This record gives sequence, structure tokens and C-alpha cells, in this order.
Amino acid sequence: MKPVSWGVLVLGMIAAAKGTAQTPPAPAGMTLEQFQAAGRGRFLDRDADGDGKISKAEFESAAADMRGKAAKAKSGDETGAGGGGMRGGRMAGRLFERFDTNGDGYLDKAEIDAMLAKRFTRMDANHDGIVTAEEREASRAGMRGRMGAGQ
Repeated sequence: MKPVSWGVLVLGMIAAAKGTAQTPPAPAGMTLEQFQAAGRGRFLDRDADGDGKISKAEFESAAADMRGKAAKAKSGDETGAGGGGMRGGRMAGRLFERFDTNGDGYLDKAEIDAMLAKRFTRMDANHDGIVTAEEREASRAGMRGRMGAGQ
């Protein structure tokens, strides 16, 4: 699987775990700024020590939680056990290092916003600066297809 796909997966799982009801999109869709604000909020909810940044340990813990929830949903296991094993943990670590563009060991607001901007651009199929519910669903369906194909 390509590292970008893992990034989309982790962000999607964090969004799914937090739910989208907290920050509903505008009826016509979301602008980049709205998308970043919503995504940044969900991301920083994982900031266990409250320093306004995500450490590698916080990122890996969130990824493990999300993999466990995804495994639970897929298997119907009420315990949420599984979590993707060591391979998933290594991928989360590599993904973190890719997102940590300044190499300081943390994901700060600017790095999170840059990551979300790339995702927004991929989702905005018609390049109008608005991501609609249809574009979000098409992006999710494409990700599910790539995951099923083992990319």
C-alpha cells in the first residue's frame, strides 16, 4: 500500500471515530478552511498531553485505536481486539515521519493543515474549492477500492 493511502486511511478512521456531527459541513460543501478546521480539531483531540502538537507516540496510539475499531467493525468483534499488528504500527511510524516535515518529532498545526490541504485537493474532483458530500463519498469509495485491491 502506498504511504499516501495510509494517510487517507488514518485520517478517515479518525474522522469516523469522532463522527462528523460535531462540525457539519455547509449544505453545499466545505471550503479548505472549514475542512482544515474540522480535521485539525479531530486530530488534536488525540493530543494526550495538551501541548497543541501530536507526538509520534500519540499518533501511533491513535492509529492503533483506529485499526482496532476498524478490525472490530469488520469482524463484528465487540472487544475491538486486533489493531492491525506490527505491520500497521510500522506503517503508522513511517507515515508520521512523512508528515513531520520539519523533523522535530511532532505534528504541529502547520503540518496538520498541510496534510489536510493535500487530502482536500485530492477530494475536490471538480477543483472548485468546495468538497461536497458526493466528492467525500467518492473519495471514500475509491479508498475502499484501493484497500480491497491491496494497494
